Amino acid sequence: RIKVKVPKFSDVGVVGELVGLDGPYGNVITNIRLKDLEKIGLGLNHTLTASLGRRRMTFPLKKTFSDVPVGKPLFYIDSKGFIALAINQGNAAAKTSLKEGSIVPVKLLK
Repeated sequence: RIKVKVPKFSDVGVVGELVGLDGPYGNVITNIRLKDLEKIGLGLNHTLTASLGRRRMTFPLKKTFSDVPVGKPLFYIDSKGFIALAINQGNAAAKTSLKEGSIVPVKLLK
């Protein structure tokens, strides 16, 4: 069993990290849970900005993949309660070049 680190809170929001890739789909699983986002006033249907290395991406936190058009990115809550990045019918890991252990800060887009 892998021990998952606890995300940290900072002035930019919740700072977590990538804990796994859901292959072959390429979903990027973080160590951030919905309850962590709720502590800073975020939740379902909010738009989040993720800083992924030098790249900054913005996408909604949705309940299901079908809540966004095909080919569009989203955050969703995976079956274990973690926030994950996905692309509806696509591969988020390949698109973002993320690898396990990457730092994934998340904040609300203002």
